[in-house]
Amino acid sequence: MSVRDRLETVFAKSLDLKEGVDFAALRQREHDEWDSVGHMSLVVAIEEEFAVDLEPEQMVGIDSFEAALRMLREFGIDDG
Repeated sequence: MSVRDRLETVFAKSLDLKEGVDFAALRQREHDEWDSVGHMSLVVAIEEEFAVDLEPEQMVGIDSFEAALRMLREFGIDDG
């Protein structure tokens, strides 16, 4: 499973997303479930799935699916 696929699964479960959501366009302030509690659930799920420890500024920086994907690449987590 690719990093993108794994991250999509984490987002879908953490934020209770419906099937068919456009992950590339997913933004924090545009989804009702992505409130402060949803955000912390998402952060914990990302840390667990990818075995990373996020710094507070990294946690805050996850404001879109693509931002989370870029952050994982900064950790050296990618498909290449």
